[in-house]
Amino acid sequence: MIDYEKYDDLARMYRLFSMVEAGPPTLKRALKDSIARRGKEANDMTFTTDGGDGEDGEEEDAKGKGKAKAKGPGGGPVAIALKWVDDVLALKDKFDLLLKNSFGGDTGIQVSLNEVGRCIWFL
Repeated sequence: MIDYEKYDDLARMYRLFSMVEAGPPTLKRALKDSIARRGKEANDMTFTTDGGDGEDGEEEDAKGKGKAKAKGPGGGPVAIALKWVDDVLALKDKFDLLLKNSFGGDTGIQVSLNEVGRCIWFL
């Protein structure tokens, strides 16, 4: 439902989960697991890409000294970092919309999402 942006269905599910004692903690745990999985996937996809040239971004100049060169959008470390930032921000936007549209800004869920969101880059 999250992938297909079924906000109304998720809002109904949230209301149903809120009616039982174990519902909110279960929902929070499932959302945290979903964010952690998606963050790990974003990290894995981004950092397993070698940037196109298979090297670590260092090139030698005419004198043979290693000199780090930041590459533009065509590839290399800068492009990899930009892709990672884009992926993480897209994930944050997705869950911010979910929080607003389906969970009515529930602060308990927001705290749970923020906790796991801060840890994404450790995954």
